[in-house]
Amino acid sequence: MRALKVLTLTIMATALLFFVSGCTPSVTLKMPVPAKYNYGSAKQLVVVEMTGKRSYRETVLDQFNEQARSSSWWQFEDRIDNGIKIRLKGSSATANPESPQEGEIFVKVDMYGLDAVKGSEQIKKKDTKGNYYYETRRFLQGQVSFGVTVMDVNGRALLAEREYEATSKVYTNYGYDKDDAKEKAAENAVKKVLFDITPRFVNSYVTLDDEAEDLKPTIDLIKNGAYAVAADDLKRMMADQPMRSDIVYNLAVVTEAMGEFDQALDYYSKAMSLGSKPFYATSRANCAKRIEAQKALGS
Repeated sequence: MRALKVLTLTIMATALLFFVSGCTPSVTLKMPVPAKYNYGSAKQLVVVEMTGKRSYRETVLDQFNEQARSSSWWQFEDRIDNGIKIRLKGSSATANPESPQEGEIFVKVDMYGLDAVKGSEQIKKKDTKGNYYYETRRFLQGQVSFGVTVMDVNGRALLAEREYEATSKVYTNYGYDKDDAKEKAAENAVKKVLFDITPRFVNSYVTLDDEAEDLKPTIDLIKNGAYAVAADDLKRMMADQPMRSDIVYNLAVVTEAMGEFDQALDYYSKAMSLGSKPFYATSRANCAKRIEAQKALGS
């Protein structure tokens, strides 16, 4: 429940100010999108077990550390020295001698290979006189592959022994060496892992209904981000004119911008019962999607 409240506050904080598309005003919201492998509100990424050559492990572990810490979602912890072992049983997993706590995911990495091979290529160039010639560029191609298992506090192993591969190319002409090629390949592979388990936020534009002249002052308040004041105005107007769909609809938009999604959904439904503008239905549908996404990330 605490994680759900934090997520709601985050979405409220990221409700941007006013966006104008043509002549139609909109409120811009950050819409949460759960990851491909959704581990809910967990934000602590703990690497607990790695197999394979030590040099391989260190390179990949460094990338998990660097990329998780630089993300806007994950916090990183290396708990490999605790001797934790993860065991799979179908899509479930157990860990000993300790298990993930609320908000944590345990990560196991099985290293299969990490190498860099030499190569060269011909690059067509032009000299100062306009003549073409070919320049040989020597490179090192990094190659990495490893398996990843991720479990959460509920023992879910949505990501179970999934293999990740990546390559990279660095040019020795510019001073890069074999270690650089390996590190870059590891960076690319870890990036794929984090993409699969990290929620993201995308902009969603909610159209306002600004046709009525008496709504202009309230629309101006919304332009300036004064959502609470605008909501109070709209509620007073709705009490006097309960059959006006534009008032109810705009109240729904502002309520959603403040993170009160369930209440906003009710207002959208009421507005649709009073009016039939096409964007009413679209806004309600998107609000319903945000509610589902919020529940998925707060579970």
